[in-house]
Parts: sequence; C-alpha cells; structure tokens
Amino acid sequence: MPAFREWAHNLGRGAEIDASWQLIPPGLDVLVKHGPPRGYGDRIHDGSRAGCDDLLRRLLEGSRASTCSDTSMEDPGAWTRGATTLVNVTTAIGRSPCTVLDL
Repeated sequence: MPAFREWAHNLGRGAEIDASWQLIPPGLDVLVKHGPPRGYGDRIHDGSRAGCDDLLRRLLEGSRASTCSDTSMEDPGAWTRGATTLVNVTTAIGRSPCTVLDL
C-alpha cells in the first residue's frame, strides 16, 4: 500500500511502490490486497482519494480481465473499466452493506 498516514506496510509512492506492483504476474485473474487503486473505492471520510496511481496503471495494462478486491477505506462498491473489474469489499467497520459479486 502506498504511504497513507502512519499505517503499517506503507511504501513510498512512485518508483518504490511501483516495483511491488511489477511483481503482479501477467494474466492474473484475482488480486486481493489492502489498498485500492486511485479513483476506485479509495474515497476516505473527508472526501479525498487515497488510492494508488501506479496500481491502477498496472491493473489496466494490456486489457486483461482481472478482479481487484480491496479491503480499506470507506468507499465500497464495484466498477468496470474495460475488461477489468475493480472492487472494494469493505463494510467500513459495519457502516456499509457488503459488496456482492456474481462473476
């Protein structure tokens, strides 16, 4: 996850975090990770976005059909961009309903 407040397991945005995303193998069907990509399930309590631009770019490379499941922030839902489905399955500590997928 890119640097966000004082949370654990943060990496610096840009080259440092991008090196981790480059380890995602091509053709991967499902990726489960903590933080969302920028613009998809990354809105936090103050309305700003905290997602990762580098992760979004990696997920959308080559129009592969991948599902990205996120478990952070207060912005649950599912979005489709090309062949990629991006999902934030958070319940925001019980404040939001579960996101159900029928893939």
